[in-house]
Amino acid sequence: MILIVFVTSLSNVRLMLSHSVMSLAIIRVPEDYSTIQAAVNAASSGDIILVAPDVYYENVVVNKSVRIVGENSINTVVEGAGGFLDTILVSADYVEITGLTVRNGRAGIWLNHSNHSNIHGNILTENTYWAGIVLLYSNENTITSNTAVNMEGEI
Repeated sequence: MILIVFVTSLSNVRLMLSHSVMSLAIIRVPEDYSTIQAAVNAASSGDIILVAPDVYYENVVVNKSVRIVGENSINTVVEGAGGFLDTILVSADYVEITGLTVRNGRAGIWLNHSNHSNIHGNILTENTYWAGIVLLYSNENTITSNTAVNMEGEI
């Protein structure tokens, strides 16, 4: 199998795999969409969501195979609503989440029936009920280089 990547601009990435061509979009928060959830809703599987440094007050449900990439894990913060909501709930396969501080949820990042996902380079803090990262019926995921602080549980 041969994978060829063509970058024609920062807003359009083309992948050629064997004889098929697939276009991937790069979606920027807050330039293209004001919230991470709105960017996820607008994305197609395989798209990359780039998140600029800021505090985003939201709980995010990731239900498609996307990459969510924070510019800087110290200054790119997803602040959940607390209580029994997870700050980021992942229910799709092949999701990547990196470069974020994730705080104030039941769990910071909850993988629920999510396989082959990659969670790395995040800071998980002040998640009150479970832990920084929780996996439920999720297999073959890669969880590396995350930091958990100020929580009852850990990663």
